[in-house]
Amino acid sequence: MATTTPKKPTLDKLKGGLILTNEQREKYEIEDGLLLNEVRDWSNIKKLIESYFQANKDTWIETADEFAQILIKTFDDLSDKNNNSYKGQDACLQRYCISLKHFFENKNIKQKVKKLYTCNLLIATMKKKERSLMRQSRSTAVMLAEEQSQNLEEEAQIRVQRKRKHVDEENIIYHGPDHQEDTCQSPQSFDSVERHPQVQSYYDYFADDHHEKWTITTENSWISINGMNITEAMHKYRYESYRAAKLLYSISPERILSLSFIFVFDPDEIQGFIKNCENEIIFIRNELNLFTQRRTPDEAVIITNTLDNLSVNKDDCNRYIAVTHGAYYDEDMEMTTYYNVISAFHQYTSILHDHHTEPDHNSYEFFTQEIFKSSVYTKHKISKPLEGCSKYIPDFKLSFEYQKEKFADLFIMEIKKDDKDCTPDADDIIKINLELQVMLNQLILLNVAEPVAYGIVIKEHESKIYQMTFKNGIYISYVTERFYLPRNAKDVCLVPRVITIFLTLKDMLDKIIIKIKNRKRGTPTIANSIKRGMGLPCPIKDAMTFYLRKKEITLVPP
Repeated sequence: MATTTPKKPTLDKLKGGLILTNEQREKYEIEDGLLLNEVRDWSNIKKLIESYFQANKDTWIETADEFAQILIKTFDDLSDKNNNSYKGQDACLQRYCISLKHFFENKNIKQKVKKLYTCNLLIATMKKKERSLMRQSRSTAVMLAEEQSQNLEEEAQIRVQRKRKHVDEENIIYHGPDHQEDTCQSPQSFDSVERHPQVQSYYDYFADDHHEKWTITTENSWISINGMNITEAMHKYRYESYRAAKLLYSISPERILSLSFIFVFDPDEIQGFIKNCENEIIFIRNELNLFTQRRTPDEAVIITNTLDNLSVNKDDCNRYIAVTHGAYYDEDMEMTTYYNVISAFHQYTSILHDHHTEPDHNSYEFFTQEIFKSSVYTKHKISKPLEGCSKYIPDFKLSFEYQKEKFADLFIMEIKKDDKDCTPDADDIIKINLELQVMLNQLILLNVAEPVAYGIVIKEHESKIYQMTFKNGIYISYVTERFYLPRNAKDVCLVPRVITIFLTLKDMLDKIIIKIKNRKRGTPTIANSIKRGMGLPCPIKDAMTFYLRKKEITLVPP
């Protein structure tokens, strides 16, 4: 008779988010790395085994049979059948472990465990060998790179002499409004691997020769903060990036952007050129903190807190939403915007399962549809390229029609799953900053006073707002705000803060629209100072090898 596959044990009254304490692990002598995740995931074979290998990088249980036996024994020990004194959650855990023991003793389930463990063990063993080889070859790779550097420098000098003739390719030339599209167009991206036969199975960058020169001889070209000349730190950082690119090293997104004269400030992460001036970072943060958030109304916080408290009964939530609707009918009231977004979010999440956690990357639409519903804005979702460059199509774009059928881009968004940006050609941090550079160039050519470009990068549900300004030929991109988009009904208390952030952003965009309307006619005074980005990197031939090497070795600091 064929063995049937049993149903997964139910939690009953046991809290799914429960995690074993260190005292419990020591008492029952649980294997290192085993059952580290929440109890709701213990019946999920895939998550159970993946959690074990994530916790153990170098040593594992030798065979799948031994792992299955240890797993069943662990549940048997946790069930502690001879002890009848457990109460509350401890009693629920005891019953749950008894059910799990019978579940994993099933022949079909045990075969699944062994099969999945064997597969993960093979992958972990290969990665361990890869790490060992990378550590052994690191010193050798550096020595070979140094030996080749002199030859590459000589070859680069020859190319420079051939290409550099009568034009200063450092700056672009302003040709007037009729040629605005061509001026903002990005040139060809980094040279492909086919043109560099010494590149093997991983991706490398190569900088165009005409981007090498950048002088800061005059004081007018400096950018000073609290008396400190941070331009010198930028110059040094970009020169290091350029040399590394010439030597065909893999370089970080921050270094890639520096080749396009874009320098990223992230107040929560000391990386990029900012590492060269760590002592003055507090002054830089204070100077560039340009995002002054609105105050969130108390009423909105009370509404979401009440919905959170009533979340155990959906009917009570629906009745509460219906009762409060009558107080927020006036479209001119700020609280009406908050209520409309909260109501739309509640209606959507109420149809989901209580334990729904599947990432919904379109959750930003709850906010953009309500806050930017005015006819002043033109919205596009993955359908229209930037006005200044047809090569870039953001996931979301907000524009303003300043003349008939002529638009200025104000705000963009890039949305991506966190596990899909491990390679530079798929990195939204690079893409959005190059897009912001194009948007800023368009505003400069329109002769807008003090132009600013805004963008948001959403990875899973973590979001960053980028604000780019232009000063003395340099593009400064500053991470002005971080926030998390709500995932399900349990995150309803996050909604008011996200609404406040988008409303603050709307205020800033409205100021730009006023500047566009009041702009002076004529040639912009800084048009000849703007730069063209180098474009997105080429696609990677062997993404897996690149990802593994990036994890283990970094020849150039970020």
